[in-house]
Amino acid sequence: ENERTTLVTGERKRELAFINTSLFELARVIQGLTQRGEGHRPAWNRRGRQDLSLFRNSKLTLLLSSALSGNSRTSMIGTLSPAMVNAEGNLKTLMFVSAVKGIK
Repeated sequence: ENERTTLVTGERKRELAFINTSLFELARVIQGLTQRGEGHRPAWNRRGRQDLSLFRNSKLTLLLSSALSGNSRTSMIGTLSPAMVNAEGNLKTLMFVSAVKGIK
């Protein structure tokens, strides 16, 4: 949800800021994983352990680290709104889902 257009205040607005920060970090991790899939940097360090440097900035990304970079199947669902007022949000959602699809 966009902090500028929402009507929430106080504790709810603070919670919204934390959620948006976690989603931003998730998008950054997914971008990093797609680059690793293109040969930029391995997801595993020299000792054979998972490289958690991408995942350490958010509890959400740390919890999802094994699902996103391990040998697992992960599904992500992106929801869109038919309202024209949400066109920008829909575009961002489609770009995010496209980036997720690029993880190898």
